[in-house]
Amino acid sequence: MLRFRKWNWLALDRLPPLNFRVLFPKGSLFFVLFLTPFALIGQDDRGEGVLQRILAQYTETYGGLRDATVLNSVSIEGRLVQDGKEHRFIMQRKRPNLLRYRLFSDAHSVTAGYDGEMGWLRTQTGESVSIERLSGVALVRLRAQAHFESPLFQHQRKNEYTFKLRASRYLGDRSAEVIEVIDPDGLVSHYFLDSRTTYLLRIDRFDATASLVGQTLYSDYRLMEGYPFAHQVEERAGEKTLSVATVESISVNSGLLSFLFKEPVR
Repeated sequence: MLRFRKWNWLALDRLPPLNFRVLFPKGSLFFVLFLTPFALIGQDDRGEGVLQRILAQYTETYGGLRDATVLNSVSIEGRLVQDGKEHRFIMQRKRPNLLRYRLFSDAHSVTAGYDGEMGWLRTQTGESVSIERLSGVALVRLRAQAHFESPLFQHQRKNEYTFKLRASRYLGDRSAEVIEVIDPDGLVSHYFLDSRTTYLLRIDRFDATASLVGQTLYSDYRLMEGYPFAHQVEERAGEKTLSVATVESISVNSGLLSFLFKEPVR
């Protein structure tokens, strides 16, 4: 049986992550929650000016506010290894908030989508197909993740996120700036940006009790149409690797039509 165990993926790091773990309620096919102790990273004392400089450099790395608007859509395909099994995936996004993601293997597939107003979930096993229109928490989470740009990229615009600079850290031999992002629901994430390139190296996510619920690690960056893409993304819970996604092809501004994101009839 194909299942989304934990998927929290960011290929073009301007884009927000797609996180099936938070979309669906406990006990569903998609929900697995891992809790590990969380040690707070110390507050940085370098001041607001340093934070703004880092965020500005990050924005410039991904095209700058003006040039980045040229990027209207992206389609990414690859493979996902999870529980020792390999699956295929296709993720498609279109500005400003259209999203479609499909994970499939053999005769099984699961597809989630958001068309700017409605969210839906399509599951297929052999000839059996079920379609569910999402509501409640699942819809709220999917809607939030459908935004084309990440919170860090929108820092110069009016938004509901709060940013704080934490003390620098080393990830292996790479120095990283750590930015704390608090979303409109009060949930905290820590974004680790390479101190030299500002490429995103890792995201730590915490729940309302300040417990670490997951980590996403990004590597193997390559420039595609001038934009940096991470071609390998690893999901972790504690010291355990849950999944590894490898990007095989990327299409930028391929003319994705809006009907692609509509709820399917079958």
